[in-house]
Amino acid sequence: MRPMTRSMLGLGLAGLMTLAAPALAHHAVQSEFDMTWVFETAAPNGLRRAGFSQKGVFKIGEAYTFVGYQARDGSRMAFLESLTGPDGKTVKIWFGDPNAN
Repeated sequence: MRPMTRSMLGLGLAGLMTLAAPALAHHAVQSEFDMTWVFETAAPNGLRRAGFSQKGVFKIGEAYTFVGYQARDGSRMAFLESLTGPDGKTVKIWFGDPNAN
C-alpha cells in the first residue's frame, strides 16, 4: 500500500470511529428511563420509625425501587407506599388505602 493511501485509510477509520461514539450514548440510563420524580411520603415521625432519620441512609450510586401511587393527572408525582434498598430489604412507608376506604 502506498503511504498516501495508508494515511487516507487511517483518516477514514478515525472518522468512522468518531461517528460510532454517539451511537453508544443511547444506552445511558437517563435516555432510557425517567429519572426525575417527586414522591410525597408519610409524616416525619413515620419516616423516623422506619429508620430514615440518620444521615447517609441513601447513598449515591445505589439502586432503589420506589412503589407508590402516581398522580391522577399523569404527572411525575406519586405518593410513596414502600421502597426496596440495594440489599433487597423492603420498607413499608404507608399502610393506608389509596382510595380512602
